[in-house]
Amino acid sequence: MSRALTHGWLRAALLGCVATACSLWGASGALAAPTFTQVPGSPFPAEGGPRDVAFSPSGGLLAAAILNVPRGVTMFTVNSSTGALSQVLGSPFPAPPEGPDAVAFSPSGSFVAAAGIEGESVDMFSVNAATGSLTDVKGSPFGLVGSGIVHSLAFNPAGTLLAVVENLENSLEVFSVDPSTGGLTLLSSVHPGEDPESVAFSPSGELLATANLGSSVSLFKVNSTTGGLTAVSGSPFAVGLTPGSVAFSPSGTLLAVADETGTRLFMFSVNPTTGELAQVLGTPVTTGEDPVSLAFNASGSLLATTNDNKDTVSIYSVEASGALAPVPGSPFKTPPGPESVTFDPAGGLLAVGDIDNSVAIYAPAAPSSPSPTPEPGGGGSGPPGSSPGSSGSSPGGGGTSRIAASPPSLSDLRISPKAFATARSGGPMATGHKAGLLIDYSDTLPAQTTVLIYRVVRHSRHSKLALVGSFRHADRAGVNSFRFSGRLNGHPLAPGMYELQLVATLAGQTSSPLTARFQILRRV
Repeated sequence: MSRALTHGWLRAALLGCVATACSLWGASGALAAPTFTQVPGSPFPAEGGPRDVAFSPSGGLLAAAILNVPRGVTMFTVNSSTGALSQVLGSPFPAPPEGPDAVAFSPSGSFVAAAGIEGESVDMFSVNAATGSLTDVKGSPFGLVGSGIVHSLAFNPAGTLLAVVENLENSLEVFSVDPSTGGLTLLSSVHPGEDPESVAFSPSGELLATANLGSSVSLFKVNSTTGGLTAVSGSPFAVGLTPGSVAFSPSGTLLAVADETGTRLFMFSVNPTTGELAQVLGTPVTTGEDPVSLAFNASGSLLATTNDNKDTVSIYSVEASGALAPVPGSPFKTPPGPESVTFDPAGGLLAVGDIDNSVAIYAPAAPSSPSPTPEPGGGGSGPPGSSPGSSGSSPGGGGTSRIAASPPSLSDLRISPKAFATARSGGPMATGHKAGLLIDYSDTLPAQTTVLIYRVVRHSRHSKLALVGSFRHADRAGVNSFRFSGRLNGHPLAPGMYELQLVATLAGQTSSPLTARFQILRRV
């Protein structure tokens, strides 16, 4: 799948997946029932059975933690057109003596971290961008506080910190990461709760969450300079029976928690100031047995869980409120023992690591025929991306979904100025008469428009698009106007060239996209 999303129907499929939780359209614009299917050649062999999988930030590489013989980190290149995997020469690269159980790319893609069972350490590798091969960084492996029973680790968005949870030691440790060498230095260690199993940074890097098998989720505020952790008020929060996986939405406003024994999926809203959690109405929802891993797609419109005892992956659409509804066809069959799941940075490909010595790759299926009515069994929630009270659902999300007579249509997109400096603070919507980028367009219906922001990455004579993030605007029928601050996920965009894409959604119907390019200037 092209990082630039330029391959025919698949480009439309992925844009629909990012913007509308996989509402797909064909060349005629007719809506088709969304579903996922394995790409040709999937599942791909991964001897030893991956326990964790991670895409590189570019999406061109996939790392798999191989706990069993031959043990190590197996690297794959990802075919940009087909999604097929090819094993990198030299794989698996040796990691902890008893094999890694967790793996993660640094945000720059320059380093890979791995840890596992009884290694008492974290292995750090530098990544050869051309070949995908790994080389131990100087000083690796780096010692942990305790026994080294590690099932999860995570970099902060800046790549300056690495968080590791040690299960038996009930320990959460934060290391600084040398951006040049990849070397680690222990900064802090706290007791997050009983049996910490999973760890995740918020998109801003200001919060850190752990899922603790002892029936709780812990939230900490992070000092980005010292690595110090301060528990938020009310933490740890009681959640389910054995919460074993946790993930923030790309916006940072939602936190998903998979309850393994309870076979449930919880969703919480996150207070951006205090970090406190509030359970989303209508959750938890029931998953397949033993949901051991979960992941959001790049826009936050989809959430996937692997169900280990059912050999399936469940995929849900996520409304702005955090309400969940399974996409048609979910759950999808996987090879035996699905242990981990992740979306690629474009939000289209889905990778599932299976104990059955394989990695399965899924993509939105090509549209075949229009679907005049929604799939049954959706739980009565509105269409992906709809808001309470929209024409797709009754207030509170308890109504019956219905398809609009015609899809919304966007036109007359104008932006000004085409080069600007980002705001110093705030969210994506700018305030002030002359602040940020003025975006004007017309919508035929009172739909909800998703604004996707892509970085234009130049390669030789060509350029590709890399998704940075997204936000939403509630339209009125007619002319719409708002200002974009140049900030996403709590951070300003870096100077450079970008493309915005607008896609409107109403009651399951999706518009064709509008696009325009702008430049972010260096702030003085």
